[in-house]
Formats: sequence, structure tokens, C-alpha cells
Amino acid sequence: MEKGGSVSAREGTALPQDAPVNAGAVDWPGLLAAEDAVAGMRAKLHLWAARDPGRRFGDLFNLIYDPAFLRVAWDAWPRTRALTPRASIGPLLARSRPGWGQGILGRLRDSLKSGEFRPVEVHVGRHAPDFFVRRADGTGVLIDVRPDDRVSAADSAVFAATAAMAGQAGWAYDRVGVLPDVRAANLRWLAGYRHPRYARARGDGALGEVFAGPRPLRAGAAEVGDPVAVLPVQFAMLWRGQLAADFDSRVLDSASTVRATNQQGRI
Repeated sequence: MEKGGSVSAREGTALPQDAPVNAGAVDWPGLLAAEDAVAGMRAKLHLWAARDPGRRFGDLFNLIYDPAFLRVAWDAWPRTRALTPRASIGPLLARSRPGWGQGILGRLRDSLKSGEFRPVEVHVGRHAPDFFVRRADGTGVLIDVRPDDRVSAADSAVFAATAAMAGQAGWAYDRVGVLPDVRAANLRWLAGYRHPRYARARGDGALGEVFAGPRPLRAGAAEVGDPVAVLPVQFAMLWRGQLAADFDSRVLDSASTVRATNQQGRI
């Protein structure tokens, strides 16, 4: 074994004892802090590998359940889904997933750490459903996204088999099509304000009070302060469900009616 705990590929694997990967963190970091921690560890691993091309690292499993790595991966999930052709439904499902945030991440971390976690990979023939959603009551839903005009007779048979299989597992099944253009446009706009920094910005409490009753979007923001500073917070609250508006009949504008929902926002 070489000095510092590293070993060659022939002898085994270990990380240097003076630079452990697992920080032992228990508290969930904010997104910015988590991104910094992940970037720092990636830089360390790259540096160690560059210095010793034959070196292998065998104790990286704890990174899988490290709070910072899980936090960054959780935030990245809606963006990676948005890269697919089915981008119109991805942000909506990501936003509406029950258990969004630290609760589900905590349970996931515990199951990863204990080795109990197994990825959900359900296949019907060569078909894998697009989403698995866990509801607040613990029940599950398999979801396929396919526009009506792209569902062939063979597809219908596959979806029916998927529904039957889901029922046997105690899950529900649903196939959804393309979101209406207006709703898709509104959600696409609001998705730009899902970053936690908007949730931490000042003004959400005042906005909740102003919109306790229905008010026009921009007029209500102006009552709180400079709309340039307040509107991003307002859009974030709309994304998190703390404020509500009509997303289906018109594209959001200054005159859109907004009201508070008295719901706790998601991270």
C-alpha cells in the first residue's frame, strides 16, 4: 500500500485517510452549498486520478447517499427530464410529485445507506413507463406520456398490459398526452424560478398577505415593493404552489388574477 492510503489497481482500493470522501453530514445543505461541495469533491477525485492514472477508488459508495450529492441530483432531475422530447409534461410532474424535498430525500438516503434501496425499473416487454410517482399516502402511480395521435393499436395493448401489471402491484396507472399550449407556456415560464434562491428571497410573507384575496399579478407585487425585485419571488411562489392563478385559459401577464393558497412551498 502506498503512503496516504492509496493503493495500486493490483493491490486494492482506498482513498487517502487524510481526505475522506464521507463528510458525515446530517443536515441537508442548501442547493448552492451542495453544488460547491460536489464540485469540490469532483475536483479532488480528478486531481488524485490525474496524479496516479493507475489508481482506483473503492470507497465511493458513500457518495451515493451523501446529502450534498443527493441534493444536487434531486434538483437536476427536472432539468434532465426536460431534455427529452416529452419536456412539456416533465416540469409539471416534477412539481407535483408528493413528498418533494427533504422528506423523500431523507427516506431515500436511509434506504441507500442500509442497502435496502432498489431502483424502480418496470418493463412490459420492451416498454418502460416514463414516470413512477409516489403519492403522499404512500401509493404509487405509473405514468406514460404519449400524445393521442401517436398511440397505435400496438401501443394501446402495451399500455393496457402496463395498467394490468400496475394493478397487480397495487399501483395506479395513467397515460397522459401533451399539455395544452397555454398551460405548457405558463409552466415553462415559472420553471425558470424554481431555484431555491428565490424561495430564500425576502418578500414571500408580504406577498402572501397581499394576495390573501384575489389581486392582479403586477398590482399586488407593486404593493410589496419594486416589481423588478418582487416579481421573481412571486413567480417562485406560483411555481411552488403558494400562490395560484389560472394557467389554462391565458398566458400569465400583469392583469392575471393571483391568490394565496396557504400551502407550504416545496424546495
